[in-house]
Amino acid sequence: MSVLRIINVILIASIILPMFSIGLRTVRASAIYGLPEMSSDVRSFGTSMAIGSTADGSAGYARVAVDSNECVYTTWCDIWTLGLYFAYSHDNGKNWHQTQLFGGGNPVIGCSDSYVFVNQQNGYVYVVWMDNRTGNTNVYLCRSVDSGITFSPSVMVNNVDGSEFEDINRGVSYSIHATVTSDGTVYVAWEDNRTDALHPDIFLAKSTDGGQTFSTNIRVNPYQALADHKSPWVTVDKSGIVYVAYTEVNSTTQNVFLTKSLDGGLSFKAPVRVNDDYGNWYRGKKEIGISQDGKIYIVWTDARNWYTTGWDIYFAASLDGGLSFGTNVRVNDDDARGNQGFPFCKSGQGTPSLAIDLEGGIHIVWEDFRNQWFAPNWRAPEDLRDIYYAFSKDGKQFTKNVRVNYVPNATIADCSDPQIAIDSNDNLKIVWFDSPYDYNNESAYYAVSAPMLSVNTSKTVVGQGYNLPFNVTMLNAGFTNETFDVTVLGNTTMITRINVDVSNGTLATLNLSWNTTGLGLGKYIMSVFVGDVSVTTSIVVTIPGDIDGNFKVQLQDLVFLAHAYGSKAGDPNWNANADINGDGRVSLQDLTLMRSHYGQHGKTLPHARLATFNVYKLGGIWHQRMRIHRLIMDWKKEEYRFVPHRFIFLY
Repeated sequence: MSVLRIINVILIASIILPMFSIGLRTVRASAIYGLPEMSSDVRSFGTSMAIGSTADGSAGYARVAVDSNECVYTTWCDIWTLGLYFAYSHDNGKNWHQTQLFGGGNPVIGCSDSYVFVNQQNGYVYVVWMDNRTGNTNVYLCRSVDSGITFSPSVMVNNVDGSEFEDINRGVSYSIHATVTSDGTVYVAWEDNRTDALHPDIFLAKSTDGGQTFSTNIRVNPYQALADHKSPWVTVDKSGIVYVAYTEVNSTTQNVFLTKSLDGGLSFKAPVRVNDDYGNWYRGKKEIGISQDGKIYIVWTDARNWYTTGWDIYFAASLDGGLSFGTNVRVNDDDARGNQGFPFCKSGQGTPSLAIDLEGGIHIVWEDFRNQWFAPNWRAPEDLRDIYYAFSKDGKQFTKNVRVNYVPNATIADCSDPQIAIDSNDNLKIVWFDSPYDYNNESAYYAVSAPMLSVNTSKTVVGQGYNLPFNVTMLNAGFTNETFDVTVLGNTTMITRINVDVSNGTLATLNLSWNTTGLGLGKYIMSVFVGDVSVTTSIVVTIPGDIDGNFKVQLQDLVFLAHAYGSKAGDPNWNANADINGDGRVSLQDLTLMRSHYGQHGKTLPHARLATFNVYKLGGIWHQRMRIHRLIMDWKKEEYRFVPHRFIFLY
């Protein structure tokens, strides 16, 4: 038996000045940045792009839609000229073409509240809006069959235009939303005053010929005298069930409701309340999203925290087809307290928009006042409101909020009314309005986001004192070159911080190595920060030879090493954690390292050689044999003795 040395070692955790190697590799991303291997909850929005403006620079309520051919469409209305504008891009938002679809002129025809949507099966583009060309406000729709280059004449959607009423407020329509199914059926929902001039209801119209004609309008909500029904949102699931969400306001309460139709919009079931509190609080703009497995998600503006955080963004999910909704979740993570009674003073959020990805991930954007700052005498630079983003995998908890808007050299941030869409590769497209240089020069802005950040380690368990290779992959999904500030931490210990220049549309990979010398045994969270976004992974720093990360070098680890013995990366039996010395192979050197630490325990101090080892030739074949011993400590005699346990052969 070899001489045994009992070594008492005190492990001292210390701050490391790590030695790391850096390699940078860049590759061109695809035109639509489809990167399924990247983390879907970590996003980069890059530099915002101005995509359209109006004659006098005052506009609002930009809307966005995408198709499966890298085409992006947006529409908005000018606040002063009252014209309806449309812009399209056939190259994923790099270049835009703008036109005025309707309105304005002399005499002025006022357009407002537009919305754009796409039939993903045939690529037809639809725009709905309201205007007063007849002297009454009505809902209109037009269609493009050539990807937004030309549009058909507009068709009136509502079948009551108010001309038959003496009260000029009867029949007024506003607050529109629409959708189209894969078979070309179009549904349009809006607020309508035909029943009561002062208290609107939600009405719905249906077209089965691709938007050329519309059916008789159907009231969606149950009639309730003296109640307002507002801000509808309509969507259809894969089975053809039509869902409409809206806000009901009466003298005592405001609630968000969801109702559904099982007969294609001919009738609607009793509505189900979505918000889980009671009160006469503002419940504003809302959207519905439905995941591939049928979960129903709703997001809306909610003022239940009026005297603390102001207006917030709230979210609720239904797992039973809209029959009930779970606990509401606050999406925004700011904790600013506004002035009482005034919700938009360094707090307050509004106008949320929702998109669901192919894996059921939930993406939400909204306008946000958390950074609000007014310069003296109301002069620039000022920050009034920004666009923020959050993600959730399950709707129970949302990520740290990330600011979307970024315009170089901007002196003002006055972003409003964002809209989000998601393409077939789960890339986000967001539009909003901003006036970054002049309050009188407002434009539509656009940001595209793809999954942008991932960290990959060569192993999840590393022996104390050995290097851990890892790489950080970043995507610049914006339209300009960017310098990324990359910071990597192990718990709170700095591993490295560097700046990386990444061209637009380029994927960059940093190859790094973390030297664990001096680290205490334990579990570490490696965090990678790039700007406002971050991604984490777990690492165990343990005794060399501990392959399963339980801070013991024991028989189970030897079994793991035996299974991987002789393998290299890519082999079927490869186990990176068994490559103790990190040379890319599981070999005799790794076995020797395990032998020197066998029996050690991360919770005790004694270190000893606990195995005898020899290599011999039998039948013309070289064999390696390790004689394993169990360590037994006699606490009374304060001594160690070793008991032979078994032989293990590695071939």
